[in-house]
This record gives sequence, C-alpha cells and structure tokens, in this order.
Amino acid sequence: MVQRLRALEHKVTVYDLATGGDLFALAHLTAAMARQDMVFHLAGHATVRLTDDLRLPVRVNVNATQNVLEAMRERGVQRIAFSSTSAVYGDTTVFPTPEDCPWPVQTSLYGATKVAAEALIAAYARSFNWQATIFRFAPVLGEGYRPGHLWDF
Repeated sequence: MVQRLRALEHKVTVYDLATGGDLFALAHLTAAMARQDMVFHLAGHATVRLTDDLRLPVRVNVNATQNVLEAMRERGVQRIAFSSTSAVYGDTTVFPTPEDCPWPVQTSLYGATKVAAEALIAAYARSFNWQATIFRFAPVLGEGYRPGHLWDF
C-alpha cells in the first residue's frame, strides 16, 4: 500500500514496529498523526489459532485500535480506512455472504476482536462525524506476503 500511495505522489508517514512505532505509546502515536489527513489502519494480530496468550489478539486488535482512534481524535484526523477480515462472518450459513448478513457465531478470537474493532471505529465515526471505510478482506497473498497464514487453511 505504501509503495502504491507514494507512486501516486501522496505523502505517506509509516508508523509500525519496523519504523520504531508502537501503537501502545499513545503520546508518540498522537505526535505521528500531526499533519495527517487520513489513516490507513492495517495493524493487527492476524492468527485464527489459539495462542498461549489469549489476551494478545484483544490487546493488538482492540486496544491498539482504540489508541489509533484516540490519536486521530486528538489531532483532528477524520478519515480512516481499516483492514478487517472476512473472519468476522464466523460460522455463517449464508453463501455468498453479504455485508449485511446477521452476525453469526464467532469461531475465532481473531474474528471476534476484529468485530470489536469495527464497532469501535463505527462508534467514533458516528460520534465525531468521521468518514470510516472498513475492508473485510479474505486472506490476501501476494507481493510482500509473510509466511504464516497458509497453515490456517
């Protein structure tokens, strides 16, 4: 995404672990939002398997998302694009699955935490008159893909 935005001559600020960013260092995150007009929130703990630390998906997918939203609110950033997942549809019986299908039983902590993050984003967008776009990606493979998700299939 960063490469594509830069190729289109957009000014891009990357805030991730690789660049020293920490979504739990709220003061630094808020500072990084200075002079931004949109956030692409792509961070997340993307495993559907249970781990030894069941708090990790909640911490990363829900608490970090709230920090992003708070930093946006503090800096007056009013547009967000969020990478969610098709896992939010859980154990659906509706195929193909439309976006407005009833919420099915969640089958993974990952899907449940992404539902929670979507709800936070929707609440902030409604409360502060923001523009929010949520993408419910199916598993994506391609350039820059890091191994690990194929096991889940």
